[in-house]
Amino acid sequence: MANIVCESKAILPTKFDTDAIINSLPAGLRAAAAQILRDFNSTAENWHHKPTFTVTPKGKDEITITTTDENWIRVDRGTKSKGRVTARKGPSGKRAHRIVKRTPKSKAGTIRSSGGGPTGEVVFRASYRHTGITPRHFTEAVAEKNATTYPNTVLKTLEGGINAGISSTSKEVKVKA
Repeated sequence: MANIVCESKAILPTKFDTDAIINSLPAGLRAAAAQILRDFNSTAENWHHKPTFTVTPKGKDEITITTTDENWIRVDRGTKSKGRVTARKGPSGKRAHRIVKRTPKSKAGTIRSSGGGPTGEVVFRASYRHTGITPRHFTEAVAEKNATTYPNTVLKTLEGGINAGISSTSKEVKVKA
């Protein structure tokens, strides 16, 4: 029976710093979170009341972005119709709501906000139907936009960590089997 000898060469780097690679992951997450935070802030860019978002790191591999701003959450999720609203009696004994037609500052499924504001004429009515707030789905729009850019941002910083962790000099090692 004949013996078959196989010889191969492996090229190993002389320096392999695992800490540089491991520590690059949180930097990538922070960079991606900064981009996502910019998107969340741009949803209310033209609002008079600016919501605040909190970035919370959880360990080395997770970052959470949250808000407790009720107005932003209400616009993001939408509200139900309140039905018919009747005006209170004023000093003259008449019931009258001052109704101004408005264009919204944001649209459903978009991240950017626009000027918005009052349009048309002012109308006085004894009652009106509050239609509620159409949900804008900011959270879904930001998630959809960053579904492709988020991994690329993290991978770019990991690539930098790998390049920092591996030296340019290498040595050959012969392996016989």
